Amino acid sequence: MLWERAGGKLVPAAPSGKPSDARRFDLPDGCYYFYTESVAACQRMTPTVDQLRRHGFRIVKVDVAINADLSHQYAIKTVPTILIKQGADVVKLNGVQDEAVVRAMLLKHHLLNDVARLPKGKDADPMVVIAYQVGNLVLPTESGDGGPPKPDFDPLVHLIVSVVEPESWEESGGKGKLVPIDKTLALVVRQTPGVHAQIRIAFDELRKLKDEFRVIRVEQTDKEREAGALP
Repeated sequence: MLWERAGGKLVPAAPSGKPSDARRFDLPDGCYYFYTESVAACQRMTPTVDQLRRHGFRIVKVDVAINADLSHQYAIKTVPTILIKQGADVVKLNGVQDEAVVRAMLLKHHLLNDVARLPKGKDADPMVVIAYQVGNLVLPTESGDGGPPKPDFDPLVHLIVSVVEPESWEESGGKGKLVPIDKTLALVVRQTPGVHAQIRIAFDELRKLKDEFRVIRVEQTDKEREAGALP
């Protein structure tokens, strides 16, 4: 079935032979909000989606009441569901979602209009300061004066400013800032709520990778010990 965009929504395209003013297309890459107005959860989620759309995020609303075939094609079993499609990759967020989580996912998949990427005036996102405990993500380095090792924040800071919205940091002319605190092993970050959501995701992924590496290393050590290579 072909579909057409009408007022920011997807509706079935006009039958063959009947002209339609809207452009007809198969479902392209992008973000789609599957909902129906009669469901209470959708009534809570729709204002968040509408606000993100006003901020320049490209989200197409899909009413499942009139798009049953499309819902079936993408296995939409509950509403609301936010679906992000890029080629063969499909990501779904089911149920009512926090705005910061959705914003982070949309930014990750580059679904923000360029003209809205740097909002100004009263519509600009507020800057928020959060202290992240990152003691398990920094490595100690030898101090030059023979004292105890000091935490090395540089690799972590470089990773964050290089991967998470690089243009938003002070080094690139933005307002975002990171301040390492040696005493508490914390990283104090001033950023918008959307960028903070991406930072939390990045830290979670780094911790998962570290845990997986630790498990692999333990398994390797056990095998070496069994083989007699270790005492």
